[in-house]
Amino acid sequence: MEDQKQDFINHEENVEEENEFLEHFPLEERSPKINRFWATLIVTLVGVFIIGGATFAWYKVFNRVDPNLEKEIILEVEDIEEDMITYTNEEYGFEFDHDNNECNSIVEKENGNPIYGWPDSTILLLNCGNGQSYDMVVQAWEDGNQFESNCQGYCDPNIALQTSDVYITVTNNNNIEIVNQIIKTFELIESTNWLTYTNTTYNYSIDYPKDWEFGNTTDFATGFRPTSMQSDYKWGVLAYDKSVRTKQDIISSLGSQFSPDREVVTNELIINGVSATRVIVTTSRMIDWYFESIIIEYGDYIFHISNGAVEDDSFEKFYNSFKLSD
Repeated sequence: MEDQKQDFINHEENVEEENEFLEHFPLEERSPKINRFWATLIVTLVGVFIIGGATFAWYKVFNRVDPNLEKEIILEVEDIEEDMITYTNEEYGFEFDHDNNECNSIVEKENGNPIYGWPDSTILLLNCGNGQSYDMVVQAWEDGNQFESNCQGYCDPNIALQTSDVYITVTNNNNIEIVNQIIKTFELIESTNWLTYTNTTYNYSIDYPKDWEFGNTTDFATGFRPTSMQSDYKWGVLAYDKSVRTKQDIISSLGSQFSPDREVVTNELIINGVSATRVIVTTSRMIDWYFESIIIEYGDYIFHISNGAVEDDSFEKFYNSFKLSD
């Protein structure tokens, strides 16, 4: 009995000493037991942090994009775009992009002359990797009926489009992939409805509106007019021998009937790589009288392009299409 009493006294003394010791620490550190809720929360947060960190590290290691690879891809796309050029046909109103390295030879129908083997073809693309054969064929028909009568059954076009003026078909003649890519870029644009006149005597060509006609008024002069115009010509191109007529002779003759009430303004132009002089003559006697001429000296000849003394915005397109050939 004495022993049990002594043990109780000793226990109380130990508890008292322990309490005195714990007074030096915060309350939460005094308890010999840890709150299970907070322990669980802490463990969970630590686990999430460890798993998230490991996942991020794995993604960075195994999904890293090589910056050099991105540069190579971008450069490759830029190189392809640099090789592509656009062909535009304003007469029939279409355009397309083609590879300037692989498909760079274009044959065009000129002055109504048919292309051998393809009488209705507007343009033909060559050198697309299939020898001498025409790889891409663009044809302009009067309408769908003409196409069906002359081409249906063996042309097998990839594209058939009706414009306001013509029925256009586009054919991958040899079924090669690069032509398929070209055809994807084919689209219609606004047609200019202009044709080309070529003079083989004086070696020049010039474009004129599709609903116009031309005629030779003399051996050295060609006139152009709307088909509805029954007499005279609206515009003209004259070719003089330099030994017979000079540039100053031509300028002096323009509007000479209005002297001395005649005003002359000149300026220099470049038309398709050739120097030219633009001459505008007006007079106070006739407000609407406006004579515009382009004078070009080339080789043995002087070319005079005239607007017929009638102001017309389309005349600029007319004279800017003037081309000389050797």
